Amino acid sequence: MSLLKARRRMSPVVALAAASLVAQLPLFQRSIVSLDEGQLTAIGHRLSQGQILYRDVYTGIFPGIYWLAEALFRLFGTDVLLLRIAQMGMNTAIAVLLFLLAKRLGCGRAAWAPPLGFYGLMVLSFPVYTMLTYSSASLACALLAVLFACRFVESARTIDGVVIGVSLALCTIFKQNFGVFTLLPVFASLLWARPLGALATASVVRTLAVPALSGLAIAVLAAARLWTSGAWPAFIEATGLTLMANQMETFNQPLPPLFGAHPLAEGTFLFLYGPSGMFGSMLQGDAWASPRIVSMLVRIGYGSAYLALAATPWLLFRLGRETNARVHATGRVVLPCSALFFLGIFPSAIWSHLAAVYPPLLIVLAVVAVTISEMLTRNWQRMGDGLRVVAWTMVGVGLAFCVRLERQLSVSFPNAFDLPHASLRVGERELALYQAANKFLLQCAEDGEPVLVLPDMPLLYVTSGRLNPTPYDLIIPGDVRETDILERMRATNVRCVVFNPHMYVQFSEFEKLFPGLSSYLKKEFDRVGAVVVGQTEWHFLRRKGESW
Repeated sequence: MSLLKARRRMSPVVALAAASLVAQLPLFQRSIVSLDEGQLTAIGHRLSQGQILYRDVYTGIFPGIYWLAEALFRLFGTDVLLLRIAQMGMNTAIAVLLFLLAKRLGCGRAAWAPPLGFYGLMVLSFPVYTMLTYSSASLACALLAVLFACRFVESARTIDGVVIGVSLALCTIFKQNFGVFTLLPVFASLLWARPLGALATASVVRTLAVPALSGLAIAVLAAARLWTSGAWPAFIEATGLTLMANQMETFNQPLPPLFGAHPLAEGTFLFLYGPSGMFGSMLQGDAWASPRIVSMLVRIGYGSAYLALAATPWLLFRLGRETNARVHATGRVVLPCSALFFLGIFPSAIWSHLAAVYPPLLIVLAVVAVTISEMLTRNWQRMGDGLRVVAWTMVGVGLAFCVRLERQLSVSFPNAFDLPHASLRVGERELALYQAANKFLLQCAEDGEPVLVLPDMPLLYVTSGRLNPTPYDLIIPGDVRETDILERMRATNVRCVVFNPHMYVQFSEFEKLFPGLSSYLKKEFDRVGAVVVGQTEWHFLRRKGESW
């Protein structure tokens, strides 16, 4: 009988996981994200070839996502597609965890709304949830920690506490600020919810010690790997001493106005704050994706997040009258953790970062809808029924819109990339740029020879089989020292450079950010070719005096 009950409990989870995987298939192999995805692929490849993170390869992010990429590449060989498949697994885990947490909060059928909303978020934010990122990996671990915190309060089982600690440690190792904004609320919520379950008979020391010690064990193992590899000093400097100042100075984009006018004539605003999938569809000429529609979605996206945050104190107040102890305890854990996770959006509150912190708020919005529906039903039956019809109709319309957008996006990248280690399908622009640049590097430099690719196309190191002589895979603002780059270029006699003179839209011109490097390129290199696609132009540079 117990086996039958277990199967019944697992059936929705299995169905949801299968549906999540199928829903991701149209987009999971489409496009290439030069900046983020290119960097992760390049760093993972360098680590799989024996280089050491932080000591040989620079990043300001904690090591988890790079170690994961390294492990995948060591096991299966380097290919961007492996990272895409891993991200499909992350997305599926997030959808399932959202469902399970909403179910524990007594949402009933409305527990399906958060995973459905997450699907919509994946499509609207394409390719944010297509490529593997430290944010999504950290989010999955955070949600797992929250779920097992609920179980720990209810059962007081040691294994549940251990999973909390391991999940929190992994959450932090993947992304440090997400770890902080999860760890503190989880431990505080454990103490707050403790009197409502089996933990009431456990001491405060045991309540906190089990997850703390298990998480500390994982942290010690990670620190030991950094220490034994000789990367510990560089790790401390890159992730602690210099990161905060660089982040606040370089990536300080405030929250967009909710009711004020949006600068629709400025493409930069729509690019940064609009849903990236809709912005991309707008550039493709989709009539449904005008600047005004993108602006409306900015207001809906950020506005609904504010609504969830504002409703959280009201929901916590109502918990005091909840007779179901399990729901009451779950609410004391899930609601504060979901709201405080939103702080991870700062200092750069652009849409891609909103998408990373938004999924837990879907649970809050589902609880708000269920609570209001129940209140209306108790007093005005028809109004409560009507609200449920309206709510599910909105979900259906939103899903139909996202399915259409997904279909539109999937046909926008029809071309096989046809480059080593990049089994993707891309648009005409990416195909032309990367094919030409890769061909230049193959002709200009010998296999394994150092070259320079700058500022934000590091995948070319991997596809061409040429070496990056610097610690930096991205030459963008932050703790990137152009003196180090110049020293490495001279020491290794770099002869070939692929250069995009127009920096990523968030940054100033390359010449202003790196004047010494820019001057050196002009003085020591000749432009021997270029590839131009639309407004994008990549220059091919060869050291003066070097023959082909």
